[in-house]
Formats: sequence, structure tokens, C-alpha cells
Amino acid sequence: MLHKGIFLNSTTQLNLRTMHPRDWKEEAEANQFAAELLMPEQSVFDLTRSSIEANSNMSQVSLVSSLARRFNVSDQAMTIRLSELGILTST
Repeated sequence: MLHKGIFLNSTTQLNLRTMHPRDWKEEAEANQFAAELLMPEQSVFDLTRSSIEANSNMSQVSLVSSLARRFNVSDQAMTIRLSELGILTST
């Protein structure tokens, strides 16, 4: 169970387009809470800095993948978190 009334299994996908608009805010708050819990801001900054110091030629894709593995989250989740923190910018 993800949230009250939302259940997923291996064959079901959550589709925000089918959710009522009043539920979008709750979903966004839950996603933000999860991001802050799984990828704390200071830890993300510290590991980003140490990763770049260890390899100054690291591409953004490599950085995202490396950090995602360290935090045990998807590349997509890490990309969003890094963007929210202003670490990753679109080109």
C-alpha cells in the first residue's frame, strides 16, 4: 500500500492522470517526504562534492547513476532530487 486507497502490485501502475486533482497535492507531499527521507539534503550535497572531487571529469549521467546507487534509489528519483536542490541543471 502506498497511500490510503492506492494499492499497487507487479501488474498495476499508478497513473496520476486518473487521480482526482485534490489527490495530486497529497501525492506530491508524499513524494517530497520520501525524497527527503531517502536522500537527505546534506548527504546529497556531501556525496556530490566528494564524487566530483574524486573525478572532476564525471558526466552528469555518471554522477546521477553513482549517487542513485549510493542512496539505493532510481536514477529518475536522484535526477529529480538533484534538480530540486539546484545541483543538476538542464542544458
